[in-house]
Amino acid sequence: MSRNRLAMLSIVALLACSSTAAAQGQRGRGFGMSPEAMRLGLLSVPKVQEDLKLDADQKSKIQAIAEQNQSDRQSAFAGLQDATQEERQKKMAEFQEKSKARGEEAAKLLTKEQLERLDQISLQAQGVRALADEKVAKSLELTGEQKEKLQGIGAEVGAKMREIGFGEGTQEKRAELQKELTDKSMAVLSDGQRSQFAKMQGEKIDLPPGAGFGFGGGRRRPQ
Repeated sequence: MSRNRLAMLSIVALLACSSTAAAQGQRGRGFGMSPEAMRLGLLSVPKVQEDLKLDADQKSKIQAIAEQNQSDRQSAFAGLQDATQEERQKKMAEFQEKSKARGEEAAKLLTKEQLERLDQISLQAQGVRALADEKVAKSLELTGEQKEKLQGIGAEVGAKMREIGFGEGTQEKRAELQKELTDKSMAVLSDGQRSQFAKMQGEKIDLPPGAGFGFGGGRRRPQ
């Protein structure tokens, strides 16, 4: 396996671990991923563009923004195979700030209705990780006890994720752990809260794995 491939897997591990940490009450969208960055990632997915009924001009401008964001990502990844964990986290944090700004730029191209629908799709992409978002928690009226239980579940599953790692050949186990996280987290909610959470996500859309986090939608990963 090449050093570049190893570096990429290391970054994926950082993103995945921090996404699981979201269920522990931290920021709920990947490695410090903002709502704006999540939107930009989703806007690059063809199925999302179709669902939102983006016109040709919107697609063209969003593609240009996404390409610049991809360039920023490649710059952030450069040289990380020899970087320390602290240096990697710093570079990724810097990239996420730039990505947030790109996302804000892209959101201005949407109508109010498109933006509202995009937020619904964003909740679908996040799954139970979205329960760590304060706005979502407030909308669902989560109690302090529920939040603590969700944090505990996130910590438990996060530890298991770190134990198996994020290299090749671990996809099936990670899928099992993701299902465990989802099932246990949803069990914490009341029937009414589960119904409300589903309603907040709107009509379901078949999203590719990793959509919105920079790795889905058929876009090429850095080599």
